[in-house]
Amino acid sequence: MKISTSSILPIMSMVFLPFSAIIGSASAALYMGVPLDPVVLITAWTIVFGIYGLNRFTDVEDMINNPEKRVFYKNKPWLLLIIISVLGLSVLLLIITMKFTAFHLLIILTGIAYSVKLIPVIEKNGTIRFTRLKDISFAKSFCVAIIWGTYFFAIPLALYPQIHGNLFEIMLFIISFTLAVFVNTNFLDIIDLSGDKISGIPTIPARFGVRNTLVYAIGVPSFIWISVVISILMAGSISGLVAIILLVNGLFPALYIYGYFSKVIPQKIIDLAADSCSYVFSAGILFLYFVRNQIF
Repeated sequence: MKISTSSILPIMSMVFLPFSAIIGSASAALYMGVPLDPVVLITAWTIVFGIYGLNRFTDVEDMINNPEKRVFYKNKPWLLLIIISVLGLSVLLLIITMKFTAFHLLIILTGIAYSVKLIPVIEKNGTIRFTRLKDISFAKSFCVAIIWGTYFFAIPLALYPQIHGNLFEIMLFIISFTLAVFVNTNFLDIIDLSGDKISGIPTIPARFGVRNTLVYAIGVPSFIWISVVISILMAGSISGLVAIILLVNGLFPALYIYGYFSKVIPQKIIDLAADSCSYVFSAGILFLYFVRNQIF
C-alpha cells in the first residue's frame, strides 16, 4: 500500500514522541539501578501514544496551523478507536500486573482532560461549562511540564523505591527535564499561534505575544536554571559530567528555536525537532550511566 507524502509526517509524529517515552523510562531506570520492567516500558509507549493521539483528533485549530495533519486524522475515525483501545489496554495491563500507580492515573486523567472538555468552570452568571486543560492559560503549560517532566523517574520510583541513584542528582534531572518540557510546550504554542488565536485558545503566546513568551516564559527561566547549575557546579555539589548534561539539556531549545525563526529547520518538521528534547535528555542520562559503570 502506497503511503502519501501528507501521511508520512503525522505517522512519524505518532511514533516519534511515544518512542521517546520508552527511551526516557529505560535511561532513568538504568541510572537509578532499578529493573528494566517490560510492562513499564511498553505502557510508557502506549500511554503517550494514546494521549498524543487523542489530542490530534481534538485539535480543531490544526485546520489552520497544519491542515494536512488535521485532514489526516479527521478522515480516519478507525484510528481514534485504536488509540482509545490502546489507552484502555494500557490501564488493564497495569492493573493485572499490579503496577498501576497513582501517577499513572494522574497522567492519564490529565492527558484526557487536556484534549476533552472535562474540567468544570463556573461562569459569571453562575452557569457551569466544561473546558479542556489546553484552554486554561498557564495551567496547561505548567501541568504538562510538571507531569511529563517527572514521568521518567516517578514511575520507577513508585514501583522500585530501593534505588541506587543520587537523590540530589535525580531532583536536578527532574527539574531540568521539567524546564525542557515547559520550554517545548510554550515554543509549540508559538508555532500554533495563528490557529490558537482564531480558535480562541488562550495560550501564553496568544495572550502575551511571541516576544514576551520568548523572553519571560523561555529565556528567563532557562537563564536562571543555567545560572543555578553553574553555581552548584562551582560549589562542588555535582560533577562536571552531570553539569554538562544539565547544561546541554538547558541550552538545546536554543537550537530548534533558532532553527525555526531562521528557517534553517523546515517548518514541516519543526515540531519533531522540538520534541527531540526527550531524546537529548535521555541520551545524557544514558551516557552518565555508561561512564559510571565503565560500559564503552
